[in-house]
Amino acid sequence: MFDLTDVSHEHEKHRGNKQKEVNDRNDENLMQDFREVKENIGNENYRRLYRSFLSLTKNPNLKIYNEDEGYKYYITRDSFFKHFRTLFGHDNKPLRDSLWQLLSEGSSTARVSFLDFIEKMSPFFFGKEDHISKFIFGIYDLDKDNFIDGLDIVTWLKELPPSSQLCQEFKILQGHFVET
Repeated sequence: MFDLTDVSHEHEKHRGNKQKEVNDRNDENLMQDFREVKENIGNENYRRLYRSFLSLTKNPNLKIYNEDEGYKYYITRDSFFKHFRTLFGHDNKPLRDSLWQLLSEGSSTARVSFLDFIEKMSPFFFGKEDHISKFIFGIYDLDKDNFIDGLDIVTWLKELPPSSQLCQEFKILQGHFVET
């Protein structure tokens, strides 16, 4: 007599082994990507970015630095919003929202991996002056219309501490905007 239970069990076992092979291959590729990134940006920069990344992940208190396990962690919108203040020292809503837009490419359900985090944040940390300027412009352009307009300026002025250097710079922009 033919037992379908055994066939089904063997099929599941085979499918599980194939999935494990795919996962192992993906893990190897990811580990190679991590090694390449580490070589490109240097050991200390890699660790600094990894610590920043971990502080924004779903359960940052459970994470211990382990470059061999880094690909298993990710940032969600909820974890980013919850832990933003910890990393940046204050909760600036426009900055938080704009950085999330950049990291998630506009998706509220995105899961940002460490490699995605490095890729999106590297212009700010490692870019030349024009790359840094473009990155910051993208952050300041809250409505992503490729202009820093009056609405962007007013929003930033409402959220920034009045004594901050950045607020002073936005006041200059506001004055220029009103004059033109």
